[in-house]
Amino acid sequence: MPANRRARREIIHNSPPGSTNPYRLEIICPWELDADDESVLMALLAIMAPADRRKTVRGGSKIRSILKEEGVRMDDDILAAVATRHEILTLLGWGTNGRSYDRLNECFRRLENTNIHYLNPEGSQFSRLIAIHRKLLGPGERDSNITILLNRLSAAVIAGNTNAGMAVQWIAERRSLNSQISQILYSRFVLLLREGQERTIRVTVLAQSVFALSDDQTATPDQWRALTASLKSFAPAGWKVSLVGRGDSAKATVFRPKSPKSLLPPSVR
Repeated sequence: MPANRRARREIIHNSPPGSTNPYRLEIICPWELDADDESVLMALLAIMAPADRRKTVRGGSKIRSILKEEGVRMDDDILAAVATRHEILTLLGWGTNGRSYDRLNECFRRLENTNIHYLNPEGSQFSRLIAIHRKLLGPGERDSNITILLNRLSAAVIAGNTNAGMAVQWIAERRSLNSQISQILYSRFVLLLREGQERTIRVTVLAQSVFALSDDQTATPDQWRALTASLKSFAPAGWKVSLVGRGDSAKATVFRPKSPKSLLPPSVR
């Protein structure tokens, strides 16, 4: 959650030590991403999750030819789905005024310019995180169909090859959180905890993740107060968070309930 968005950032994620399938994931961002970008990516994944909403795009398709002309590199097996900005904004719960459309388009630009480099012992893959094909709107036009395209790695999640459908479960609960810090905390918690699980986490670890701090950085007093306030007020349906200790010794015990299907918007149930 950058206070002042830096011009470039690389995020490196390696497989756990001793993994039977070692890999290295490099995410290259021209600008730092924030909670809005994370929410939009989850919404796009949720829209694409139902099988009848998506199709596989092959190398010879018209949309692939257009993307190639535009200089967009995507690998061979990608998924595509059609939606409108209005549908995406409704799913996000941002409202549908002009400012919300501008906010969404800014997220599109940052996400489209984010690249993924995936390496394993067999070689490497390089592609855009996501591509969004849309037409130029005329005077007075606000919306039209857009085509969302996901690279192979992201498509594997939606197709059910890894942790299928997680974004579908996340987006509805995340909508109920008003602050960016709470939304980022939510994203970290759903990655760390299975449904029905409780876990204790050091607050300093959460601060590093939420504020993208390096190992030699510590949260400022203002960041620390904002983080602890968000933890104390963190209350999506059924979630429980309790804080123990102060300063560097503070710990948060988090319980994640099972996500009821009723939380999901009808379009993605």
